[in-house]
Amino acid sequence: MQVDDVDDRGSVIVVEIPDTKTHKPRTFSIINGSNTVHTIDVFRKYRMLRLENISHKRLFISYRNKKCTVQPVGVNTFSKFPQKIAQFIGLQNPEEYTGHSFRRSSATLLLDSGADITVVKTHGGWRSNSVVEGYIEDSLNNKIEISRKIIIQ
Repeated sequence: MQVDDVDDRGSVIVVEIPDTKTHKPRTFSIINGSNTVHTIDVFRKYRMLRLENISHKRLFISYRNKKCTVQPVGVNTFSKFPQKIAQFIGLQNPEEYTGHSFRRSSATLLLDSGADITVVKTHGGWRSNSVVEGYIEDSLNNKIEISRKIIIQ
């Protein structure tokens, strides 16, 4: 991703991912939620740490010794972030967390919030229900909702 792929529009940040595995550009937005982490502010703080003398436009750059460097973050380093996050927060089997963990989590959370399968497919850029079902974790919220639907019938 490049710096120019991120558009800060004040109350929302719009991110375009131009180069995907399916060669179909994707766009998503970032907003501040109701929790204590204000994601827009975190992004802006990260962006301000960027050195002015960087000759490339890569969005993600290395951060060492409490400051940004000019070195871009490589794909191998980037792909280890979910594992490092899992280790940091003490999850079991952190080696099982990959870049797809973000896609799986977002699909599961979206479904748990009440979205239907069509919305989840659009969000993830999937065409078939079976692919979506492979990303959705077996969640307790889904099981409770299914039980309610069975009981009501």
